[in-house]
Formats: sequence, C-alpha cells, structure tokens
Amino acid sequence: MWSFASRIVVPDALLLALGRGDINKESLGNKRKITTDKKRHSFFMAFSDIVAFGVRENASDIHFNLDFQNSYSQVMFTINGRYVSIEKYRMATPTMLQILNVAWMAGAGGNGSYFDTRIEQQCRVNLDVEKQSIMLRWASVSCEYPGPSVTMRIVKLNQQGKIPSLEDLSYLPDQVATFERAMNSEKGAIIMVGVVGSGKSYTIASLMSRLPAHRKKMGAEDPVEIIIPGMLQKSINRALEGDTGKEFEAFGKTIKRSAMNDVLLGEIRDPSTGAFFVDVVLMGTSFYTTTHAPSALGALR
Repeated sequence: MWSFASRIVVPDALLLALGRGDINKESLGNKRKITTDKKRHSFFMAFSDIVAFGVRENASDIHFNLDFQNSYSQVMFTINGRYVSIEKYRMATPTMLQILNVAWMAGAGGNGSYFDTRIEQQCRVNLDVEKQSIMLRWASVSCEYPGPSVTMRIVKLNQQGKIPSLEDLSYLPDQVATFERAMNSEKGAIIMVGVVGSGKSYTIASLMSRLPAHRKKMGAEDPVEIIIPGMLQKSINRALEGDTGKEFEAFGKTIKRSAMNDVLLGEIRDPSTGAFFVDVVLMGTSFYTTTHAPSALGALR
C-alpha cells in the first residue's frame, strides 16, 4: 500500500509572511484572543475598516494621531502624496487608543508586548482586506503634544507582476536611456534620492524588473515591500535601538559567496547600511538603493 505526503497549496503572501516570521505561535495566540473577545474583535473590525478605506483610495500611509489634549482624535491618510483627513474617521481619543492596542496585539516583530505611547515602536501587521493580502509597517513616534502618532505604511503583498514600467512612472525617453546605460555597465551603483512618497521604491523595483534573467539578483529590505519576479528577496528586521550592524555584516559575507550580479538595498539610512553599500560596491557588484534627501547633493551629507 502506497502512502503519499500531503501537499497544501497556499498563497505567495502567506509563504512570505511565514518566512519572515510574521505568523508564529505568539501571533496566532494573540489573534485568537482578539477573535474570541467581542469587545476586542469590534475594535479590530473598526481597524480593518480604516485599512480597507486606505486600500480602496490607494493611500500609501495611514496616520493615527492621538490627541491627548482633546476628546477626539483624527485618522489621516497619505493619498497622492497629500496628507488628508476624512471626517468619518474622527473618533473619540479613548476609542483610537483601544483600536491601536488591539492592532498591536495582531502584529509581529514588535519591540514590546503592548502598545506603549511613551516610546517609539515598530512592528508588522498582516491582514486581508478588499480581497488583498496587506502588510502594515507600523512606526510610532512618542510626542508630548498633542500626543503620539502611529504611521502605518500599506504594503500589498500580492502585487507580484504588477510593477509599473519606467514609462508608466512618467520617465522621459532620455531618462530611461540613462538608466539603461548605467544598468548595462554591470558595476557601480544607482541611488534614487527623494523625499517621502516621491516614488523611489517603485522606480528601483522597476529597474530591477528590467534586468535580464541571466543576471542573479538579490534584495535586502526592512521589510520586503514589493515582490519582484525573478529576484531573491530577504527581510532584515532590526530593533529601533541598539543596532550593532551585525545583520548587514553577515549578509554582506553571504553576498560575496553567492555570485550575485545585482544587489538591492531598500534604503541607506544609517552607518550600518552605509557600510554595507560601500562593501558591496567595492567588490564590483551592481548596487541599487534609495535614500531620503531633498536633492542628489543632499544625499552626500
């Protein structure tokens, strides 16, 4: 009698979440606590409704601004680069605080077992809304006045194959030609510089998707935001405090042994990522990355 191992087919987004450790015993336990508690579940449904609105309106970020000086607080959205408020998402401040407490419980990779308004925190929250698998990249800042603010970047995990071309992103023919000359040199670096929401990440993803299949490509991001076909992608999650740089140092050694042609780094933002950038470029591998600055000259500071 023959016996066969069971095979279960799951969505790519679920595999990505499992690989990053977003789904584990602790996160599943937290979700069970939410779904079995009617009060917590209602707050989570309110949170899901806010996220669904952001997804429908193609918002890049959702901002929960707690106003401890007033009875009501406002949820804001970044839509087409503009910071806008929606009247129906103005709510009682205690209600917003409860929504954030429950949302934090559903997250993973956070620095803290509960949402603490007194410190900066980060985590990832995965949920399905509008028939899409969404990851929210949580970043909270502690402010004395009027109160803390939580910004959640919306990342669509199932957007593989939907990367816009440079032409779709409104680059001119001579600009596209400049990009292609740099990419075909197979050395050096392309650094996209700009302010928040200027399209750096999508431009870099578009460039990586244009690379030929015979070049081996790998990305390191915190976390992976855009799934790029034909590319190896790794999330490197670091704490807000006490970063030693060991994560990128170890990854750099792996790169050297893996015969990579092209390496993507999500963002240069501190000495650790800067040292990784220099190390990889000096070994002759093509490098693609972004950094926040108002101009190309500003990126050198």
